Amino acid sequence: RTKFIEAHNAPEELSAFHQFAGLSFSSAISLEVKRSTKMRRSELAACFDLISNTSQEHYKASTRGWDPGYKVEEMTQHDMMYLLVRQAEGYIGADKTIGPPPNTGSPGDILGFLSFKLEPEDEEYKMMRPVAYIYEIHLDDRLRGQGLGARMIEWVEEQSRLVRITKVMLT
Repeated sequence: RTKFIEAHNAPEELSAFHQFAGLSFSSAISLEVKRSTKMRRSELAACFDLISNTSQEHYKASTRGWDPGYKVEEMTQHDMMYLLVRQAEGYIGADKTIGPPPNTGSPGDILGFLSFKLEPEDEEYKMMRPVAYIYEIHLDDRLRGQGLGARMIEWVEEQSRLVRITKVMLT
C-alpha cells in the first residue's frame, strides 16, 4: 500500500504531507492531503473562495452556470480528496518576509488546492475502469506561473500509477 492509498483511507487528518508524498516545491509553502470529511469549515470556505475568485466568471459563462450550492455539495462529497497548499511561516506567497509580516495572511493559510476522487470511469455505461478525476485546481495569484499547478497534477498522475490507475482526467 502506498501513502497515497493510506491518505485516501485515513481516519485521521494528515499533516506534513510533503514529507512522504515526494512532492516538494518551495519552502514558501507546505502541502497537506485531507479527505473532505476531515476538513474544517474554514478550510472548505477558503477553497470555495479560491474557486469563486479564480473561476466564478468562467462558470457563469459555461452551460452549467455558477451554482454555489451545487459547488459546495460537490466539494463536500465523501470521497473527495484535497491536496492543500498552505502558506509557510516567514513568507507571503512565494516571497520571503523581512521583519514583522504585513497583514496579508498568516502561516497555514490555504493558498491553493487540487481536489480529486478515485472512482469508476462511467457507471452508467458499465465502464468500471478506475479513474482519478481531478475536479478543481486553484492557486492564489502569488503562486501562479511557477509550475506548481503542473507539478500537483503530475503528482496525482504518479500516485495513480502506483495504485494501477492508468487514467487521470481533469474535469
